[in-house]
Amino acid sequence: MTSNKACRLWANMVRGLDIESIVPQHGRAFVGKTMVKRFIDWVDGLECGIDLMTQDNYRIP
Repeated sequence: MTSNKACRLWANMVRGLDIESIVPQHGRAFVGKTMVKRFIDWVDGLECGIDLMTQDNYRIP
């Protein structure tokens, strides 16, 4: 995932859709409305990507 913001925007976009399953390219499928909601809620709160980077990642050794 590229950033927290991208995950939140995606989650907000799909949250209102009538989704029966989410089938990722790798890993198990999320089948049923309960599991789909859990996945979307998880993605919505995921801390990831470029948002985790700080100046400590860019220091001359």
